Amino acid sequence: MAANENLKNFYILLLDLKEPKQIAYFIQHLKVSTKTIYNYLKELEYELRPFDLHVEKRRGEGYLLVGAEDERDVFRRYLEETYLTQDFTDFRRKELLENLLMKDETVSVRKLVEKYDVAKSSIVNDLEYVDKVLQKNELFLVRDKSGTYVSGKEQHIRSAKRNYVFEKFKEKLSAKESYDLKTCKAILANYVAKRYMEIAEEMITFVNDKLSCELMDDMYYYQIFIQFAIFLDRVEKEHLLIQTTYRPVVSELHRLKTYPVTLELAQWLKNTYGIALKDQDVRWLNARVSGVYHENDIHSVSRKAEEIRSQLSEFIETISAVVGENLNDDEELFKGLQQHVVPMMTRITNKIKITNPFLPQIKAQYPALFSVLVLAASTFENSLNIHLSDDEISFLLIHVQAAIERYNLSKKIAIVIHSSGANADLVEHRVKRNLPRFDVVETFNLDDLKLSYLDDFDFIISTVEIAYDKKPVILISPLVDEYDVHKINQICADTSKHKESVKNLLLETLDKETLLLKQDYEDKDTVLEKIHTIFMHNGYVSEGFLASMKERERMAPTEMGNGLAIPHGISKYVKKEKILVMTLKKPIVWDKEKVDIIICLAFNFADKERSRKLISNIYQFIKSKDTIHRVRECTTEKAFYEIVRSL
Repeated sequence: MAANENLKNFYILLLDLKEPKQIAYFIQHLKVSTKTIYNYLKELEYELRPFDLHVEKRRGEGYLLVGAEDERDVFRRYLEETYLTQDFTDFRRKELLENLLMKDETVSVRKLVEKYDVAKSSIVNDLEYVDKVLQKNELFLVRDKSGTYVSGKEQHIRSAKRNYVFEKFKEKLSAKESYDLKTCKAILANYVAKRYMEIAEEMITFVNDKLSCELMDDMYYYQIFIQFAIFLDRVEKEHLLIQTTYRPVVSELHRLKTYPVTLELAQWLKNTYGIALKDQDVRWLNARVSGVYHENDIHSVSRKAEEIRSQLSEFIETISAVVGENLNDDEELFKGLQQHVVPMMTRITNKIKITNPFLPQIKAQYPALFSVLVLAASTFENSLNIHLSDDEISFLLIHVQAAIERYNLSKKIAIVIHSSGANADLVEHRVKRNLPRFDVVETFNLDDLKLSYLDDFDFIISTVEIAYDKKPVILISPLVDEYDVHKINQICADTSKHKESVKNLLLETLDKETLLLKQDYEDKDTVLEKIHTIFMHNGYVSEGFLASMKERERMAPTEMGNGLAIPHGISKYVKKEKILVMTLKKPIVWDKEKVDIIICLAFNFADKERSRKLISNIYQFIKSKDTIHRVRECTTEKAFYEIVRSL
């Protein structure tokens, strides 16, 4: 784009200078206004942040780029090889979001047009884009005489700022860079004074000491650290909460140990640093403290734990029905879940969202188990009238996966491939198709493989000979023929104790009205409303079922990947258990992914054993990509039932 090209030319002019030059020099060479040159100088400050260079203004002489010659060479290579490959629209929008949300700036359309040297319509489109991003955090842009700025409830602004910083932190994680506290501080330093980060660390230490507890892991520490630092910054700038959800202090005291400690923390902040908190901010702070801290001793939260004991038992029994092993006998699993679920319930009660930065990896590494937990989580959701996000489910998965490994129900398997692209996908697909469903599989390209990676796996399947003898290695052909499959099945035999059958329960549950193939709908709401109409007409559910489905989707969308969604409502609105299967002619956007197969569940758990078998049957139905593909293609009820009977 012109603006990028002009900026690049300006930067190169400065790089080539051996002595300072006045503004007129740049105007003459670039044919732009004085104001544009000053804007370019401001842009250069931003562009030079990764480089050990700076622009020096010398009185009476002009401007000169100062820095070592090797650093100038690095900057020049960046301009020549990378700079123009950046998407300028994306760059503008990211910078606008950062300035508006994180730096609390008020912007002017006119000044933005001058700054970026683009049409007014482009800036208007940029602001509309930023507004849509902000709306996901219940914020919006306001435009008045002073300019355009972010508006919304203070608690939502704090949450949006925290999400922004944590997303930056996750980007470091995805790029396999360091993600320690130092990295976290480096990101926060762009938006929060060092003083607030230091106080935030002291606050965490204060609460640790007072509650005699610790954060569950480093990620929890980073998240509460980010929240505390942003909280201090907002309070000191007098961005205070106007209102919060009212909860009597008495009820909080008898349920939560953290509230009096939070009051002590507030007093400590005032006495030590002169930071005075209003009552609303003390409550906000307590919600964060109670949401991420847990007791080391399970007996210290025994009252709360007893409240969820029966729900936990049902949850574990449901998982047991699917994996074919009585996990209720695993005391370590029960205690681990109990210790995790207590603070989880507190988080949900206080509407605190905890992000698991490893969620994409978990869903990719454990797709079978994750789908089981989504179905089994209805135990909590229906009994306690809550909705579990994918992040919360992924934390539960960690405990369950550990139990599965203790029972030797799964093995960790590495696939080594001497290629990439379509052939690699073919090998991976054929191998995975012949592995037990709970096995954990990871694929490596030989060029990227460090042999030490393989030490953590139980055995290796490879299309090429590798110099590794610490674990069993199965050598297969790139075509994965029948002989290869036989070898794989032999080594996996001890992990595949039995093959479950869908039997007749799923078939019995479906009928002509609840098996809808190749339907033509354009959006999720229309699909849910159609399903609800069918359920209501046949007396399966009561009026509130639709609202509970939509609320579930709002809190935690039910798309499962592979074009599949499993919407479900709260059990109290279910009169008779029913399953509905719908396929669409054309995929629709569900939340973030496209979906063309919908399996709607109406469960009331009146007959718990039958409900668990149904969940197990549904899992058997959805676990295979081949099965999903065949369902997607089928056009008749007869063809559909043949697919189910073949499982």
